[in-house]
Amino acid sequence: MLILLALAPYGVRLAVLSVAFGLVDFATVAPTHPIATRHFPVESLGLIFGLLSMAHQLGASLGSYLPGVLHDLTGSCTPTLLGCSAALLVAMIGCLTVLPGTPATFGSDATGVTEPRSLATDAA
Repeated sequence: MLILLALAPYGVRLAVLSVAFGLVDFATVAPTHPIATRHFPVESLGLIFGLLSMAHQLGASLGSYLPGVLHDLTGSCTPTLLGCSAALLVAMIGCLTVLPGTPATFGSDATGVTEPRSLATDAA
């Protein structure tokens, strides 16, 4: 998407890219809840969902504000595109190091298989 952004700096192509990016970005929000239920204790899911929502909103607000500030300071979108690309590369490496099956995964057994847990478990 960042490469397409560099190729569509204005006009209809930018509007189409904006809609496509919004759909792709929103599609990542829904799967975070099932993933969280697999990796965190049921008793803490309210806190976890709240932190996930807060982090998403903080990221969205900073992701809207900081590129504008960088553009005003430099007169170009290049620093933003390079910075976002670097951040995505770091995030990708981080995700690859914590794939399911690694010993750091919560609730995994010796084989690395994480057992799904029911949300209907009585906490009392």
